[in-house]
Amino acid sequence: MGEKILDNNVEQPQSTDIQDVEGGEIATSENEEGVADILTGGAEPTVNEGETAGSSARDAVIAIAQKYFPDASFETDDNVFATILPLVEKMDGLHTWLNESVEEEPAAGDMLIDIKNGYSWEQAIARNFEMDALASPEGTEDYEKVQQYKAERRQRVQSDKDREKMWGENEEISAKNLIAVVEELGLDDETAENAVTRMGQILADAADRVISVENWKSVINGLRHDAIIKEKEEEIENARAEGEKAGKNQKIEKKRISEKDLGDGVPKLKSGSSSNTEKAPKKTAFPTKEEFRV
Repeated sequence: MGEKILDNNVEQPQSTDIQDVEGGEIATSENEEGVADILTGGAEPTVNEGETAGSSARDAVIAIAQKYFPDASFETDDNVFATILPLVEKMDGLHTWLNESVEEEPAAGDMLIDIKNGYSWEQAIARNFEMDALASPEGTEDYEKVQQYKAERRQRVQSDKDREKMWGENEEISAKNLIAVVEELGLDDETAENAVTRMGQILADAADRVISVENWKSVINGLRHDAIIKEKEEEIENARAEGEKAGKNQKIEKKRISEKDLGDGVPKLKSGSSSNTEKAPKKTAFPTKEEFRV
């Protein structure tokens, strides 16, 4: 890039010389600030009274890791190392990239340090680069590329604005959806608040592409619960259908028995003798013995 310049109208902090980084070591300035400070924030490990350096460092590492992995376990050293490994890998990749970038353009490293020290982007650029050199002459390959990147940047800015607007609208929809679920399931306020908290944790995990064990359990248990509820509902429906079928069969049987008793509708005469139903003796052409009696 362009030649580094100094602006006499801007307060000049002590400069930092970015030297060769062979062997992975970064040389810092006279006031011990450099590219390494950009990554570490310039923080110095401290040991409180009554603590050993090892325990203090372990607690400090856990405190940092808990910001990114609040649900992780830190009971053993293996837990701690397994949790912070992704952070260390990202830091290592960033450190390598920054070193290579500074090697190619040392002024870029100075610019980043100026920004860390409180300068604005515009001031940091003006302190470290020739402003005219940043604008390529029209018609050159760099000019065309710059115009292309400007258009892409404007598109990204507009996309960000559209996304923020969409997020606002989606948050309103999500709130309405939650109210509908709370009313449908008859949830109390505490349960609803817990659901909102859990969903916030899941969304935060998703943004970092790291889903915690607890959030995975929450999702899986929810799916299992839905499956159990569905199974119970099917059992109830089957029992209801069987009950209806049994009821219909009972009605049919009652109707069949009733029709059998009624027959063709004509009362049936009962067989056998009784005092009220005895038949009168049949008359003959000859008189009986009793009739000749005087």
